[in-house]
Amino acid sequence: MTSTLSAYASKNRPRVESTAEVVLDCRWLGRGGVGMTTELTLRAFSELHASGELNDRMTLRGDPERLRQYAWNGSTIEPDRSDPHRYLGQNGWQRDDGRLELAFHQFRPLSRRPRLQWLHDAIPLHFAKNAGERALRLRYLRRIVQTSDALLVDSQHTARCAIEELNADVEKIRQITFPVDSDLAKLVAARRELLEPEDRLLYVGRFAAHKNTKRLVAAFEISEFARNGGRLHLVGGSDAEISAMNRSCVSARSRIVIEGSVPRGRIVDLLASSAGLIQPSLEEGFGLPVWEARTVGLPVIAANAGSLPELITDATNLFDPRDVNAMSFAIDRLLLRGSRTPNEPPPTAPDLLAFGRDVLAALTAARDASPGARRG
Repeated sequence: MTSTLSAYASKNRPRVESTAEVVLDCRWLGRGGVGMTTELTLRAFSELHASGELNDRMTLRGDPERLRQYAWNGSTIEPDRSDPHRYLGQNGWQRDDGRLELAFHQFRPLSRRPRLQWLHDAIPLHFAKNAGERALRLRYLRRIVQTSDALLVDSQHTARCAIEELNADVEKIRQITFPVDSDLAKLVAARRELLEPEDRLLYVGRFAAHKNTKRLVAAFEISEFARNGGRLHLVGGSDAEISAMNRSCVSARSRIVIEGSVPRGRIVDLLASSAGLIQPSLEEGFGLPVWEARTVGLPVIAANAGSLPELITDATNLFDPRDVNAMSFAIDRLLLRGSRTPNEPPPTAPDLLAFGRDVLAALTAARDASPGARRG
């Protein structure tokens, strides 16, 4: 599928404003969990267009090189290679053309345009470095909620945080369930036929404080699984996080593999050949690695914190993330039995089309609620 404005492939093409009614801020594409949410939405909208269910004109703002494979006839690519993190997300604050924008991350301009806001979590608030930083983040997040016409959340946990801490109007909130990625399941199943299984415990995600990876390393080091030759594979950290992690696990370095962001194909291979996946986070807004592990039939254990209990059907597959001994016991219970049989059933969630319909319905409702420029 290609964009109707294929001329945007040229990096030197001058910026052209679109008259489309809806703008998707796709600058997060390829950036962690928010990037995956962006990709899923684009894929879903493309399928909805192909099925005749999506007729709205949409502008996809972001890097044309990344976006071209997801665009569909009738969509417009608006080139923007700016870093969405820069200036705390205030790039483009001056834009106020009346178009409804879908913001995939809370780092977005505090301008007065109509917005459907995806609020994935309140982790920046809960893991602030000090009281002063927490107060600033609370003020910022409340302003994000206040200046949004509607909120999309990934879980009941995030919905509660939005209502109880950010003063969100419950009528504004719509929980969206992530789809079961059948394409991923097929890819992993095919790779399992070709790859040798390994005694590897897999972790996918950043190595930030709330991800609890330091306790994970400590729990792995005292596990029977590690003493029997098992390995821990950590994937997804930034360069700075990788350096810090390398310094913190010198004693078990021979049994721990640490990687940064890797291509999707590498994740498929790891899911296909690992013995199990662990999510030890102190908090998650959703927990996409757990969702994907269940989707592809990989045994999984997770912390009993944040949204993770919403993704696990058997409480015995949960552990206290602050208790290193409990985490180590959970690792051994999962991996020492020598079976690669899934310990959780595949999730019964919407398919990609149903996911797209839910997001599109939320966009339509937000547009109906804000027919003109932003209020107040």
